[in-house]
Amino acid sequence: MTQLRWLMAAIALQLGVLAMEYLGSVWPLWTGEEVRLEIAPVDPRSLFRGNYARLAYTVASVESGLFEGPGKRLRKGEVVYVFLEEGENEVWHATRVQLEPPLSGLFLRGRLTQTWAGNTDPLRIRYGIEAWFAPKEKALEIERATRRRPGEEGRAYAIVSVAGSGRAALARLDLP
Repeated sequence: MTQLRWLMAAIALQLGVLAMEYLGSVWPLWTGEEVRLEIAPVDPRSLFRGNYARLAYTVASVESGLFEGPGKRLRKGEVVYVFLEEGENEVWHATRVQLEPPLSGLFLRGRLTQTWAGNTDPLRIRYGIEAWFAPKEKALEIERATRRRPGEEGRAYAIVSVAGSGRAALARLDLP
């Protein structure tokens, strides 16, 4: 009988881990505020990952002047918090970056993709919303729409839900 209890406990633990992973990925969609982010062009094809569009955002390359902590060296993988502000055409953009979680305001939680030495180079940040799985034709359509210049008609945008913790989830794409 003891072995049966251990087996049931192991199964319950595994189901609990799976449930936490699922809840972590959908929590921003359930509780977050939607923002519209401009997508930058990236080649969307991969033989290994299947049909998907790889997305880059204008808020993924943040000017060094927006970082609150000049002269500080940041490591690759370090967590940063990027404040967002709504601009023209309901598109949100980065207004400042800091290392501590903000107490208020709308912000994205991301990780640096490279070491930053406190110079004038932009900070490169990943938010975990960089892939959109779609059929091949749709992925090519997304690629064409992302190649248009900022402000140009027919641009593609991502609608992203941002939770209070700064975690983001890609809700949908706004294509022309």
